[in-house]
Amino acid sequence: MGEQVLWICTMIGSISCGVSGALMAVDKGLDLLGVVILGCVTAAGGGMLRDVLLGITPPAVFSQSEFVLAAAAASLCVFFIAYWLYARIQRSRPRVDKIINLFDAIGLGAFAVVGERTAIMAGYTAADDRFLVIFLGLTTAVGGGMLRDILCGQIPFVLRKRIYAFAALAGALLYLLLRDRNEVAATGIGIGSVVLVRLLASHFRWSLPRVHRPEDDAAPDLPFRAENDAKK
Repeated sequence: MGEQVLWICTMIGSISCGVSGALMAVDKGLDLLGVVILGCVTAAGGGMLRDVLLGITPPAVFSQSEFVLAAAAASLCVFFIAYWLYARIQRSRPRVDKIINLFDAIGLGAFAVVGERTAIMAGYTAADDRFLVIFLGLTTAVGGGMLRDILCGQIPFVLRKRIYAFAALAGALLYLLLRDRNEVAATGIGIGSVVLVRLLASHFRWSLPRVHRPEDDAAPDLPFRAENDAKK
């Protein structure tokens, strides 16, 4: 049961993050190869960082190719939809933004659980290992997005906007607290809590305290629009 849950969560996260990364690539004007690469990096980057920290070499992404293929397929779908319907997408941008934000939230939640589950399966089950397990969950959740933003030449979204890492932390904690009672329920609650917190943060514009600048008033919620909108 545990391995099936892990596989499903990884697939959900791979597709969701593949869509998120591909959409940023489209907005940055990358070509077909760039869209696919950025989608795959977003989907697999956090897992690669996690595996390196766990000493799993080569990282699992190279032996479980179905997840990278799923992210690549999702990225290709995004590219061709944008290629033919970009003008229509731009006209309906607020609605599309909400859909993309949902995909980003789902990927964040799924990978937070996957990271923790991978650490537990690697043998880190003692009480003293909880900090490591939570840290690896966060790394898996936000690592791909950080690599995506760095490749696009901007400050990672997780460091500057909305309740992002805290949402992943909430889901990771809930999963860790509930997994001994019911693995499936803990997974659903963990992912669902991340999605809920992210959507609420986006809707109500929740953010952690920081020094206020005038240009922040017009800053967008979504990572893939930050650079483009700042130039307008």
